[in-house]
Amino acid sequence: MANSESAIDCVLGLEDARMTGAVTTLSGDSGGATRYGLASRWHPELVQSGFFEVGASGEPQMPNDKALPIARSVYQREYCSSLGVVDIQSQSVADYLLGFAVNGGIREAQLLLQRALFSLGKGGDVVDGLVSSRLVGDVNLCKPKSLLAELKAQEDTFYRDLAARRPQMQPLLHGLLDRADNLPPDDPAVASPAAQDVSAQAPLETAPVTAGQLMEPPAGEHDQSESPTAKGV
Repeated sequence: MANSESAIDCVLGLEDARMTGAVTTLSGDSGGATRYGLASRWHPELVQSGFFEVGASGEPQMPNDKALPIARSVYQREYCSSLGVVDIQSQSVADYLLGFAVNGGIREAQLLLQRALFSLGKGGDVVDGLVSSRLVGDVNLCKPKSLLAELKAQEDTFYRDLAARRPQMQPLLHGLLDRADNLPPDDPAVASPAAQDVSAQAPLETAPVTAGQLMEPPAGEHDQSESPTAKGV
């Protein structure tokens, strides 16, 4: 099974390759200040803790040895749990799915996964954003390389459609597509026949709207859907 800490390491490598813990704010980024991939707009509790505060020199006030464990905890609690990362056999698939969730939001990642499975003839007929144990079973029946290719295709479509709807996203499109192209290396995970016996339909725990989303939710749907705000990538 995938290791959630390894998946978080992968995401942190995308968000802050040198692990500087720097607080960044990009022009056009409605997510606000971002640190370790977590945006202040979606994490008021981190704002209150001083996670994003910087001094006159621009250096973070909260030291990295305190901020990094906080960031890892958020990723574990809000992202990995909702996506069922530890139940996915392929580390590469888990890494890639978590990497998209940081940018597109948990809800969009759940929908992306279902669309990818549907394109591969798995996952049922309903795309509802609920990650059930049966859905994870279907993930584990797929060849990781095939599923990663379909996830990438779906992510490309997501970003292109987003930029078409929101012209302010155009300057970020190239970087987002490059990120989508950054497929994790192949891993030795293989589909397990035992996964065919998984039949429970109960959805996994769904986390609240979180940082790193590119999407702002429609009015009145803040707890159901995330929509893109230009977060730094």
